[in-house]
Parts: sequence; structure tokens; C-alpha cells
Amino acid sequence: INCLFEFHSRLTGVKMWSLTAFMALVVIGGLGTCLGFVKVPVKVERPTHLHTLKHLPFLARLNSSVSIPLSDKGNVQYYGQIEIGTPPQKFQVLFDTGSSNFWVPGVDCKLCNGKSLYDSSISTSYEKDGTEFTIQYLKGSAKGELVKDVIDLSGAKLDPVKFGVITSGTEFSSSYFDGIVGMGLGLDTANQKPLFVQACDQGVFKDQVFAFYLQSKSGSCTGELVLGGIDPNHFVGDIVYAPLSDPTNGFWNIEVENIGFKKLVVSTDFPVIIDSGTSLIGIPDSYVQHLSKIFDIVPADDVGVVAVLCQDMKTLPKFQMSMSGITLDLDPEDYVIFREGNVCYLGMFPLPPGINFWLIGDVWNRKYYTIYDVGRKRVGFASMSTPLPNQSAFAITLVSIVVAAVVTTLGLAYYVYASCFRRQQVTSGYVRMQ
Repeated sequence: INCLFEFHSRLTGVKMWSLTAFMALVVIGGLGTCLGFVKVPVKVERPTHLHTLKHLPFLARLNSSVSIPLSDKGNVQYYGQIEIGTPPQKFQVLFDTGSSNFWVPGVDCKLCNGKSLYDSSISTSYEKDGTEFTIQYLKGSAKGELVKDVIDLSGAKLDPVKFGVITSGTEFSSSYFDGIVGMGLGLDTANQKPLFVQACDQGVFKDQVFAFYLQSKSGSCTGELVLGGIDPNHFVGDIVYAPLSDPTNGFWNIEVENIGFKKLVVSTDFPVIIDSGTSLIGIPDSYVQHLSKIFDIVPADDVGVVAVLCQDMKTLPKFQMSMSGITLDLDPEDYVIFREGNVCYLGMFPLPPGINFWLIGDVWNRKYYTIYDVGRKRVGFASMSTPLPNQSAFAITLVSIVVAAVVTTLGLAYYVYASCFRRQQVTSGYVRMQ
């Protein structure tokens, strides 16, 4: 238990530390029913300047029994909508595979200006729990209490479940999302299963599978989370599955044969954690020490990410990860998040010394359709398909093509008929004028 607690604490502490490098991507999505699944579009927001990264601390869970992660600002935040209560109250939330807690801010929350706030007094389905909790994080703390209420996930309705309602906190008001829905494998602060697992237990979803489809176009619907299945329209080719190396520690840590840049690939016994709540790739310090063998490193302590000289970005090596005998990779254009002159800022940050695991965030997940299989304890990756056209525009285009085809066909038919009829009229000795 102590080892497990230490592992959780280190990971969540790293997530807090790493957002100093780059904020957690916030991903949201859609839900399924026992007969299929429902999809929810995802929007993305991003700040305009690279050096805002240094102001973006990650969330921390410092107590495994009472912790709920908070973040204050995001460089890239994916978020989507859920509804709570009767009548429904709408919230934009992060679906985070790196935690299991579910919380939203309440009407009594201090420093929650601009957020959607949960009001139990107007919900006829609200049930009081009253258990109080305190969240410790990097700068300050947050407090709240547990409640029960019904949840609507894009039309998939859950009976009352427990979740946290924040009543006070700091370092929170500047995030784009209102709350967090944990999608990890462990129990939350209330000793409850993650929301998705509870939904499956209630028979809302038939399959214990969810999948993220992420794109990077800011300010529009650029992705989705499917709960209860996968969407074959979002990927091409085969799915490469990696089993979990330790299904008991609450994280999506997978078995990997080797990992690293193509010129510096290493086999590793370190955990490799797939985390939708992390925007970058966290690299163990033992690996960072060798990066100078393949890169001309540029100091970038004020930003917190790895920066290298790159006269020609195409000459940079691929980053790759091998699992189940298959190697998947990222090209430089996938992992370079910003370029300033001859300096390329990589979507990767060095983990503090002594932190011996890899943290794989959405730099990777934007290239690969990522499938989380709760029932079979595995994670799957497939090459992302080309984004589908906007459905409305596609429908209008299709109708236009059909109408044009019909008009053209009728026009040709009339021309042929008229020509033959005229020829017949002339042959008969008369012409009928219309």
C-alpha cells in the first residue's frame, strides 16, 4: 500500500510540476448506451504565446484518500459537456485518465468566477452526503463536500452517483473547464469507482471501452470521446494493443518493449503511463541526460520543455514506442510544438530526478486514436484517419450534387424527346407550335 501511495503521489506531483512546462490537455467526449454509443464533439482552446507555458502548473494529489486534482490554466485544453441534476445543469469538464475523481465547483465556491456552478437547491434529484474533503495542491488548497445526483452524459443517463463539489480553492479560475471526470482505474476519494465504470455497472454502456479522438484545430469541434465503444471512422488500419503492466495501481500503464528517439531507443522497465490529462510527454531524468548525444540542446528553463537547435526540422529523429512487437512513431512535425528561428521546442519535458516513469500525453494521442479497454485491461493505438468533413456542409454538398444531376438528366431527356417529336411532326406534314 505504501509503494502504491508513493507511486500515485509521484505521478500526480509530476503532473503538477510538468504543467509548469505545459498545461494538461483537456479532453472530452461522447457516451454510449447499452445498445451502442453516443458521441460528443470536443472544442480546443490555446493561448497565443509560448512563454505562457511557465505559468501553467500541473495538478497534484498529495493524499491518496482525499485528493482531487485542480489546474489553473491550459496551453491546450480539450473540453466537453456533461449535465448534472434535475433540471440539468451544464458543465464543461476534462476527462482525465490520470485520476479517478469526479468534481465540479459549487455555488459557494470562492475564486470560481466565470465557472458553471452546481446548485443543489434547484435539483430535485439531489441527495445529501455531507462528507467533507480537502485537496492539497502546489499553491494552496481546496475544500468541498460529497453529494449525489443524476448524471447525463450526452443522453446516457446515470442514476445518482457520488461526486465532489468544490466550495473553496485557489489557482483555478483561469482554466477553460469547470470540472474533472476521472477516467483512471482506481477508486476515488469517496471509495467509489470511476464514473465510466459506474455507468457500465448500471447497464448504461454495454462495452467497458472508451476512446479518444483528438485534433488540434483551435476553437471548433475538433475531436470526441466515445464511451461504450469505438468509432471506426476515426482510424485506419489495425489496432495495436498493449496490456497493462500493473492493473492494480490505478493508472493506464502499459507494457512497452522499448521507447525513445530513433537514434537513442532504450528498453525500459520503467512504467509507461498513458494520460489524457497531460499535454506533453514526460521523460525520465536518466534518459534526458543522454539527449545531448543526438540533439544540440538549448537552455529553456523559463519554459520547462526540451528545446533543441533545428536548422531543418526534417532532420530531427523520430520518437518511437514499441509494444506487442509493433513500433509506432512520431515525426518531428508531431512532437515539435513551437519553432522560433532555429530553435525547436519539443512537446516533451524532463521529469525531476528520481521520477522513473514515462508519462505519455496528448502529443502522442493526437496522432493515434487511443482506446482504453477497462474489461481487458489494455490500451490500443491506431493511426488517426483524416478528419471527416463537416456533416452539415457535406449534406448540403451532397444535395447540391443530386439536384444538379437530376436537373441535368431531365434537361437531356427533354432535349432528346423534343428533338424526336419535332422530327416526327415534320415527317407527318405539320408542326405543332407550343
